[in-house]
Amino acid sequence: MFERGGRYRVIDKNNEAVALESCQQLLAKSSASRRIAAGEISEAESGDAGTHGAIIAQSIRYSAHRTGQLLVPHAKPLIIAISGPSGTGKSTFATALAQALSEQSPARVALIHEDAYYRDQSHLTMAQRQQTDYDHPAALEHSLLLTHLHALGQGNAVAVPVYDYTQHTRSERTLQQQPAEVLILEGILLFSNQELMQLANLRLFINTPLTHCKQRRIDRDTQERGRTRDAVEAQFEQCVVPMYRQYLDIWQQQADLVIDGEAPTAVAVALALAKLRSQVPVSTGILPD
Repeated sequence: MFERGGRYRVIDKNNEAVALESCQQLLAKSSASRRIAAGEISEAESGDAGTHGAIIAQSIRYSAHRTGQLLVPHAKPLIIAISGPSGTGKSTFATALAQALSEQSPARVALIHEDAYYRDQSHLTMAQRQQTDYDHPAALEHSLLLTHLHALGQGNAVAVPVYDYTQHTRSERTLQQQPAEVLILEGILLFSNQELMQLANLRLFINTPLTHCKQRRIDRDTQERGRTRDAVEAQFEQCVVPMYRQYLDIWQQQADLVIDGEAPTAVAVALALAKLRSQVPVSTGILPD
């Protein structure tokens, strides 16, 4: 939530209004010139428009595949969890945050999408797959995500699933994710899992009016996932809205920071970086003083 005039306000986990630095000052901090080297991923690996592969391929490029060691070998990674309703702009924000961190920090940054962990449904018929409520926590294999986070924390690479939205199940491919000092997780249902929340060092919630979320989801799913407008609207009303009222509206109270999803992306990123600076000791080396 923000106010005009160059200064922005957010609601922290204690529901108190916290005045942050001016937008100009915050954005100036994000103009650091340091960038991490991009990970090379072939066209074959990037997947087609109907799979999750292209999204993960883009995200993995924010992991620093540098030579040398981690800043602190075998140290637990800093985990940032980003949640919010479907269509709120989580992926756009998470990608921008990963880019900003990669510019400011010597740390390696990895972006992991919760959507990659939708359960394998290859044993079901297409008709059965289409009946799955993908906005319910049961649709996701959080246990695998947790296993991967622990493995990354121990310095091991993991094979991230590639989800095929056109087939409503995982594809046969996976994408390798290397360990990193900063792991950014984004997804609708992250806050539903208490173990995930306990691992998260910073919990961010992107809040956007459902009417706007609905239109964004229609645009995305019809253009990128091969869905019809009628199908997207029906799913939104039958699944997204009820799950939001049952879960997400309550979960945002667990967030360290609630960000207005209609704020400019650069402003949202600046707010998140300011909150991160206030919670992460300089001694970690994640962000410069």
